[in-house]
Amino acid sequence: MEYLTERYTSPDIAFFPNQWLRNAIIYNNVMFLCEENNHRVSSWDLTNPILPVHMDNVAVQGPIDIKLSSDNTHVFVTGGFLAGTDSFYSIDITNPAALVLDDTLFSGVWMNNPHGCYVVGNYAYVACYQPGNRLTIIDVTNPAAMAYSGDLAVPSLDGAHDVVVEFPYAYVSSHFGTGGGANDGQITIVDVSNPAAPAFVWAGTELSQYAHIIKLGNYLFAGGAILAAPFNYLYAFDVSTPTVAPLASRIAGMYGYWLAIKEGPAKDHIISVGAVVIHVINITDPLNMVHEVTWTDPATFESIRNIVSLPGEKYIYVIGGNAVTTNGNFKVFEFNSTPRAQTDPATGVT
Repeated sequence: MEYLTERYTSPDIAFFPNQWLRNAIIYNNVMFLCEENNHRVSSWDLTNPILPVHMDNVAVQGPIDIKLSSDNTHVFVTGGFLAGTDSFYSIDITNPAALVLDDTLFSGVWMNNPHGCYVVGNYAYVACYQPGNRLTIIDVTNPAAMAYSGDLAVPSLDGAHDVVVEFPYAYVSSHFGTGGGANDGQITIVDVSNPAAPAFVWAGTELSQYAHIIKLGNYLFAGGAILAAPFNYLYAFDVSTPTVAPLASRIAGMYGYWLAIKEGPAKDHIISVGAVVIHVINITDPLNMVHEVTWTDPATFESIRNIVSLPGEKYIYVIGGNAVTTNGNFKVFEFNSTPRAQTDPATGVT
């Protein structure tokens, strides 16, 4: 059994009403955070994991998702979601206190409303939402001179939201899918062995409004982005045969706009977040997932959009908004095997 203790709340970061912060990653004790409506990526020193310190910002248009380059020198960022700027950015993070924008790709066609992305080797894979409705592949061999490789647009990718890749296959979640309705999203498998010509392989028949996805071993976990039943599930798909992804199990009430694996050797828990709720689910047996913890405080924390786990499995950073000021901020939580009192890291008061 796991418990969550709230340890820190950041100052307001996005200083406009109802402005969202988006996704984040952590590398080498630094968190890189997408501030969508502030139009920037920021860096935060996590040397003290429960008292982050702001380091720097770099300007980009409407950043959404962020992934680390294979050599750990850059982050790649999707931007301009629903804003018409339709861009993919490369940022040099060699010195996280002095971030440098190295390159920008723009296209109203093959980079139309980029959302989730994934990086493997010399390629980045981008899920483009409506009206893009496609998977796009970018050559990032030279992060200072990125290049378009190829894309695939098929009906099941209508409202493409997120992507994970285990070469030679990409798994893509969508909101609307072939049916085009709000709950008609699908899981689509794409052969990416030729980055210039990705090819459709399979699309699922288990329909939902799928959001973030994670692949762990022989299972693909997907969050349902609708709060109401029967679409607020955490889904587990069997991808032991990588060209199909039949539903293996699902657990109700686990609305998950974004998912994270609890870091550590076991990787036996998924944290699911969205709206005003954090759920912790034990996935030791993916066929029999068990809900362990729910955290919610809608009076103070809302619009939860993302979660990132600090290596070492103890701390998670939950990206959301201040329900009082309606500005963006984030919270730090600590995992514990037993309940414990909350302590203010600045004052030491319990």
